Amino acid sequence: MFGDEMFGDEMFGDEANDGTDSEQWKLPSTTAFHLPQRNLRQYVLGYFDLDSVQTRTVRRRLLPHLLVTVLIDFIPPRRRIESVDGVVEPSIRLPVNGPRDRPQIFEQSGRHRAVCVDLTPLGAYALFGIPMRELANASVDFTDLLGNEGRFFVERLADAGTGADRARVVDAMISARMARSEPSVGLVDHAWRQVNRTAGAIRIGALADRLGVSRRHLEKQFDERIGLSPKAAARVVRFQRALALAESDKPWSEIASICGYTDQSHLSREVRDLSGLTPGRLRGRAIAAGGRFLVEGDAPG
Repeated sequence: MFGDEMFGDEMFGDEANDGTDSEQWKLPSTTAFHLPQRNLRQYVLGYFDLDSVQTRTVRRRLLPHLLVTVLIDFIPPRRRIESVDGVVEPSIRLPVNGPRDRPQIFEQSGRHRAVCVDLTPLGAYALFGIPMRELANASVDFTDLLGNEGRFFVERLADAGTGADRARVVDAMISARMARSEPSVGLVDHAWRQVNRTAGAIRIGALADRLGVSRRHLEKQFDERIGLSPKAAARVVRFQRALALAESDKPWSEIASICGYTDQSHLSREVRDLSGLTPGRLRGRAIAAGGRFLVEGDAPG
């Protein structure tokens, strides 16, 4: 789920930088990735330093995932976000986007300079000190979560001269916050590791038994620290594994077997429920950011 394949230049959609359709993209786009300092890597996956220009509006479908993304926009793009039902969602200046078990549509164009920080749910729980259910399938402004400390951090980040300098500013802020609320290595941490180790193919009742707790207790802890129930989290992890395999030429029946679905029909239902697309339509679209979103093409004019 959280492998290095998630960290690439396609993070925020430099799809045309391969030379195709280059006239549509007037300036080069850059994405630099920085690892956090070593003691943070269990909870912080990395930092992206983004600078891009899109001269047309590109439509993307955000897929279910279990990351928490902090997006600090220095130059915000034109951005429109809506549910798959077409309900437009409010724009947030410095969005913290929580884990999701449903898709979302967003359109973006224009100049975009930002720093993006990817956290695990347990890292976000320690960093922000709020129940993760408040971030599930939602976006909250960064400064609403951290107040004056958050505003001071954004100012320091804006003043940093290079991407490496910005990474050090982020490291220092997260380290200070973590020191005040050290993430516990307990029940949810062990359960979370098992869900990811088995790629979601684990029975939640059996997991609770293995940990010596009731299923209800495990569900309450996940609701607090992950934001989704154990079953929902496992479902998303398994979907993400199937999505990764779909980028190969393996048939869907083989992918269903590898991922532990009952059969191909079961996989098809899950793909439709979680992405809003049939497996055939899903496979026919450009998948970016390690399964984070699909590029759907130009937004309708």
